[in-house]
Amino acid sequence: MYANCMFNYTLKYYDTYSNPSIIQTVPETIRHNVLKSMIALSKFKGDYLEFHDKIKQYGIKWVSQDSFTSFLKIFNNNHDSLMQWYKEASNVMKPHEKLWLKYLALSGLRRTEAEISFNKILKLGKQGRSDYINENGIVEHFRFPKDFLRGTKNCYITIVPASLIEEIANSQHLCYSTLRKRMLHNGLNQRFKELRSFYSSFMARNGLMSEEIDLLQGRVPKTVFARHYLKENIGEFKNRVLEGNNKLESLLS
Repeated sequence: MYANCMFNYTLKYYDTYSNPSIIQTVPETIRHNVLKSMIALSKFKGDYLEFHDKIKQYGIKWVSQDSFTSFLKIFNNNHDSLMQWYKEASNVMKPHEKLWLKYLALSGLRRTEAEISFNKILKLGKQGRSDYINENGIVEHFRFPKDFLRGTKNCYITIVPASLIEEIANSQHLCYSTLRKRMLHNGLNQRFKELRSFYSSFMARNGLMSEEIDLLQGRVPKTVFARHYLKENIGEFKNRVLEGNNKLESLLS
């Protein structure tokens, strides 16, 4: 969870609190979150203004990804080999794990979110509860804020085929650590994160607007269009998402 991640950064990099210059030695990939954890600590201790002045004196700035780095990530993606990896991974998985992998691919969720959601659908289904899946067959993550609304990493709704939801509800508990060990034993990389970006690209090519993809992936659009003009007809929106799902599922099989 996000809070645990921030807490661990606070413990591991506590020296940066008294000496912010050390932040420059922290790996760039996590420097942003380390700085955020220290700022959270300063607010908890009541000396945020002092800490803020201190990092300004050291010339510490937020790490942001420049446009050229973003371009390289897009240009150098390995999506061409991702489908082959998907099939190889499926071959070493048990039936319920394959089902989870399919859910991950068709939902565009983060790996942790897909694990929590998969097990929640299973658990609530066995209890006969219907407060997670609405009458339109849409998975409503926002009803469980402790699990799915985590500050900068949120997910609100997921639209996948009803048949997939039914299969999950009659499946088995998913243990990611067990699955991970089996994949490592078979020499397979953990490429689950790439399925999320592949989902975005695929859905964009198959009729969804970027604002709609953002909504499905837990990002509330900040554009004027999204805030004032994006008024979804939920039934029509669901149908378009499912059309994309069907095409993506064909690609996965």
